Amino acid sequence: MALSYVASTTAVKDSGSGTTITVNVPAVSNGDLMFIAVLNLGSNWTYTSGLTGWTLAQESSGAANAVVRVWQRVASSEPSSYTVTMSSASRALAGIVAYRGYESSNPVNAANNSSSSSAGTTFGGPNVTTSVNDCWLLTAVACRTNSSASSSFTTSDGSDSERMDLTTVTGSSNNAGLALYDSNRNLMSGTYSRTLTDSTTWTHVSAVSLAIQPASLVASGFSGWGMPI
Repeated sequence: MALSYVASTTAVKDSGSGTTITVNVPAVSNGDLMFIAVLNLGSNWTYTSGLTGWTLAQESSGAANAVVRVWQRVASSEPSSYTVTMSSASRALAGIVAYRGYESSNPVNAANNSSSSSAGTTFGGPNVTTSVNDCWLLTAVACRTNSSASSSFTTSDGSDSERMDLTTVTGSSNNAGLALYDSNRNLMSGTYSRTLTDSTTWTHVSAVSLAIQPASLVASGFSGWGMPI
C-alpha cells in the first residue's frame, strides 16, 4: 500500500489564560498513523498530560517562545478528542494529521529541527536525509509575532499540500502561527528541506521535518514475482 493522506483537524486557543488545548480526532481507522503538532507561546514550555499513548517524534529547540512539538501515535479505538495540558498559560495552536501505508516497524525514517530568534519572514527549514525511496516529507513550522497581524505561511515547494495553517486572533500582540505541510507524493532517497514564508514578521520561529517511511512490499503482502515458466 502506498503512503496516503487520511484527514486532519485543528484547534485554536486565543486566550492567554489557561494551560489546555483540545483537538478533535479526525476520521481515522485503527492502524492509521497520526501526528499531533502543538505550539504554546510560553518560554520553554513543556507538555504535562493528555497524550497517553503518544510518542514524541521531534521538537524544535533554541527559539524558546515558538517551540513546536510533534508526537506520533497509531490509531486504536480513538477517543473523540485529546486535551493537551501545557506547563505555561498562553495562546496555543494544535492540529492532528493522519496517514496510512506507512512502515509499521519504523514509521519515521528521519527527523530534524531548527529555529531562530531573529526577526524575519522567510525561514529555511531543517534538512532531513532519507535512507529509502518513496518517503513523504512532513514539515511543521511555528512562529511568534509581537504585532497584531495574523500569520499565514506558504512553502517553497509548489507540489506540497497544506494540511493546516493556523493563527491566533488578530488584534492582539504576541500572536502565534502554526502550519503543517506534506509532500503529498513519494520522494526518492536524498536530502530534503523547505523554505517557509510568513505573511507577517515574526520574532521567533522554529520548524521540524519528518520523513514518513512507506510500507515495504513484503509488509504489504508482496512475496516476490513468480518463477518463469
